[in-house]
Amino acid sequence: MDTIKFAQLPVLVKFTALLSLFLAWVAFAEFVIDRHGLDRFLPFYKVGNICPYEFLVAAILTGTWIVLHKED
Repeated sequence: MDTIKFAQLPVLVKFTALLSLFLAWVAFAEFVIDRHGLDRFLPFYKVGNICPYEFLVAAILTGTWIVLHKED
């Protein structure tokens, strides 16, 4: 059986895979950070609003997309 690389997958599959990881971060922020009061340990974190951490996760996932897409 051959291994399928990330670059060989259809665009919709790649997008869905990375979107699910982003939504996992959002769920973690909602259910763990917000509900347990851990936001006091994270500078610039805003409960219930978009904060720099969402942009950081999106940038990391975009960089991962680029690296994995160029991989042969």
